[in-house]
Amino acid sequence: MGSLEERCASLRAQITATEEQLAGLKRDLANVEAQSETLTEKNGEMRWPLLKEEYKRYGRQMIVSQVGLKGII
Repeated sequence: MGSLEERCASLRAQITATEEQLAGLKRDLANVEAQSETLTEKNGEMRWPLLKEEYKRYGRQMIVSQVGLKGII
């Protein structure tokens, strides 16, 4: 029975560690979203500053590192 108890304890420890990692990732995401210059908040939701059509139109320029999204908006 010791083996089963050890396995359960190991799984519980892994779950705890994973939950802590998830909480850290959620904090990191919240920080990035708060600091992001390319996202704007509208009605409590994060929105990109360009319309879908504009992303299609300027897509090539956005992937060029010298221009990027900041060079378009």
